[in-house]
Amino acid sequence: MCYANLALFVYLSPGDAFPLLKSAARRALALDDSAGEGHTAEGMCRMLAYRDWTGAEAAFRRSVERSPGSADARIFRAVFFISMARWDEGLAEAQLAVELDPLGPGARYTLAWCHYKRREHERSVRALDETLELYPHFALAHPLRAANLALLGRHGEATDAARLGVAGLPGDQEALMYAVAVLSMAGEGPEARELLARLRDREHTGYLDPFSMAVAHAALGDSGAAAQWVRRTYDQRSPSAFCLLTEPLLDRARGEPVFREVMRRLAFPRQ
Repeated sequence: MCYANLALFVYLSPGDAFPLLKSAARRALALDDSAGEGHTAEGMCRMLAYRDWTGAEAAFRRSVERSPGSADARIFRAVFFISMARWDEGLAEAQLAVELDPLGPGARYTLAWCHYKRREHERSVRALDETLELYPHFALAHPLRAANLALLGRHGEATDAARLGVAGLPGDQEALMYAVAVLSMAGEGPEARELLARLRDREHTGYLDPFSMAVAHAALGDSGAAAQWVRRTYDQRSPSAFCLLTEPLLDRARGEPVFREVMRRLAFPRQ
């Protein structure tokens, strides 16, 4: 699961992370097929590396059958369901994760993430505020909180949250991605483009997730460039491809022919 999260938050490239994730998940299942954790890892592998939505769903189902009391199993099953636009099932899993682990930041953050993807931005902000009340230094909450606030039109609060995210997570692609989007929506074009340049520099210093660039360009109003980065998300095996169906900040680019072709190839269910 460390390898899964390093891929998910793009601290390792797909070429580095996926072989390690595949090997560890396979070994976990060989050691103990009755434990849910191995199936959770297999589900993440199917979702991130293989883009095998049917196989991922089956693995996540086995994970909760074998470890029904595991908050982590519920968290990642929620992420899967929401990413497939199966809203009610995803929220039910996320809420159950909070019940199983009411004091952990991960479950509450996942619930907020689910509300964000469902365009329930007020609910997402409330869940993130609860997370920060329990864990004031949980920096991961600030970028997502900023995106929600921007989409609610609360641009002053959104820019403050975006800057907190960049300060608390220096170099983090998700923090930079959301900051570019939020600042551009708030009319802070020069600062947004400065952060976009910092994000693009990751191409020269490490791994650049094309999904981050797609979201940033969509928020900047350049739908054509966003669609080209969506194509790279597909072609370069980005670990974030599972987010393409439900990311709110990509909505304005969905009409581009390139975007529609990528979605056809990814063959998400229930489209």
